Amino acid sequence: MNHLKSSAKSEVEENSLIEFHDEGFPLERRTKSKKVKKQQKIYGTPDVDVAVSDTCCSGCGALMHCTDPEIPGYLPSEKFKVLVEEDQLKKAICQRCYLINHHQKALNVTMSKEEYRAIVKRIKSEKALVLLIVDLLDLPDSIIPDLPELVGKNKHIVILGNKIDLLPGDAENYLQRIKRQLKAYCASMGISTSDNKDIHLISAKTGYGIENLITRLQSTWKYKGDVYLVGTANAGKSTLFNTLLESDYCKSRASDVIHKATISPWPGTTLNLLKFPIINPTPYRMFRRAERLKQASHMTEDDMNPEELKRIIQFSKQGYLVGHIGRTFQANQPSKKTLVEFDPDSLSFGEDLEEDVKKDPSSDSSTDAELTYNEIKDAHWFYDTPGIMKEHDVPSGGEERMKTFPPLVGQDFELQGQGCNTAITDIKISSAGWVAVTAAKGDQLLLRTHAPEAAGLCLRTPPLLPHVVNLKGQRINKTPAYKTRKPQALVDTGLSVKAAERLKVRKKN
Repeated sequence: MNHLKSSAKSEVEENSLIEFHDEGFPLERRTKSKKVKKQQKIYGTPDVDVAVSDTCCSGCGALMHCTDPEIPGYLPSEKFKVLVEEDQLKKAICQRCYLINHHQKALNVTMSKEEYRAIVKRIKSEKALVLLIVDLLDLPDSIIPDLPELVGKNKHIVILGNKIDLLPGDAENYLQRIKRQLKAYCASMGISTSDNKDIHLISAKTGYGIENLITRLQSTWKYKGDVYLVGTANAGKSTLFNTLLESDYCKSRASDVIHKATISPWPGTTLNLLKFPIINPTPYRMFRRAERLKQASHMTEDDMNPEELKRIIQFSKQGYLVGHIGRTFQANQPSKKTLVEFDPDSLSFGEDLEEDVKKDPSSDSSTDAELTYNEIKDAHWFYDTPGIMKEHDVPSGGEERMKTFPPLVGQDFELQGQGCNTAITDIKISSAGWVAVTAAKGDQLLLRTHAPEAAGLCLRTPPLLPHVVNLKGQRINKTPAYKTRKPQALVDTGLSVKAAERLKVRKKN
């Protein structure tokens, strides 16, 4: 892998998730007028007399019903009855998924730990592969501590460190260092692996590392059984599910039939088991896939479609690691199924509900693409399980959620400096990020932090990015903060070296 370019050649990124502060620097306070966001009204009424359907929401996997707004899969009775009568319920999404997608509003739905365990416990009795997805930004709190007891101690577990695209390269070979840290944290919680190839650093969003993951799964696990994706809430499970749905790991026609999972910034979006059928990696298919990957490694920007080229350029500006995911086998379907959604505003009283659901004259429900019996009778499935809510979490959202914010409790830490270019430790708050602390060698520091008593405040030693201070750029005028130097993005696959140079990104060796 190419080492990071020198600071003189690195560009400075103003909008970065990393901030550098000098203690004691006078700060000029600036006040900004707050914009009051209008509350999204929720119309419609429940009807407890209507039976729960056997149809799952295509966004979160919960059974659709109209009995209680606080139970996953709820639809207002006015809309629910119309969809059932028109036989359109299987194409719809629940009220919660709709508001998350279109209004960035999360409803208060509940799922007890007992309900969650009842869903995931089914893995114990099955011959299955478990993919543990871990949020690297929230190590070690994003690791499930009792995973072997939950899924069975005889299960093969592959560890996926997600969101690696958001961690900048603070030193040469930093990816190997992060992988070692991830392995050590998992081992301390009883999740050990003897083969380092079962630990992958990926970005479900940008596609980095996904092709290598698929190749590994198809060459080792092959077609032995089902695959379950597990992890804490908001670790990126739904994003990875959607990414693999459009890849060589899914049956070619399935991605045209199965809707994508709902993605949102709120934890616990996926409430039941979404699934897609895994493609059988026969020797012929593996050969065809290897040929495609070989050709992709020599692609130029002229060989890529405009949308994919735009995606790589966009992600290279937002993150540090980018990947390209292709399809070897694609079904020639004329069009995807129409997703029937609802508008909460249309459920106000006095509006004609029959006009709200309109059929596309060019399509007929009887001609919708469906997987045939022969395609799925012996299929193995890839499952996206619900997210385990972390014990220590920081309230997020609007004023209503912040009313439940607990009082702050002080906690003192004594640290000794190791040099101005090396972080001593990370002061980490679960799900909220961390502060890397540096000090002159030999200096004694006494730091007092304030956080909710159960917020998961802790020291992370060794720090995740011990040399992150090397990315400090110029000071931002009239503030104690500094700009961040952003190294060139690293592209995993899909571009030739010359194309990478022209796009101002680096190609992984």
